[in-house]
Amino acid sequence: MIVSALAIFIMAFVGFSRIYTSGHYLTDILSGYALGLAWSAMIYTLLELYFQKRRSLNVKKKIKTLRVKLIVNPVLASPRMPPIS
Repeated sequence: MIVSALAIFIMAFVGFSRIYTSGHYLTDILSGYALGLAWSAMIYTLLELYFQKRRSLNVKKKIKTLRVKLIVNPVLASPRMPPIS
């Protein structure tokens, strides 16, 4: 949280300093912020899609493994465990 706040502060300060020193126009700075925000949103979306697909594949793999265990060992399929003797 602190790192994010510090990064936002630095980005705003650098943008302000570019305008103050007449290095760039305000529209240059705002378009740079917009481009950075769009890029971040695209990367975030792609990562979410990647991990969502990866999670769904892991769930399917676990279900398949559970089915194999139930077929091999029907005791696991019963709701109660057999008494320990």
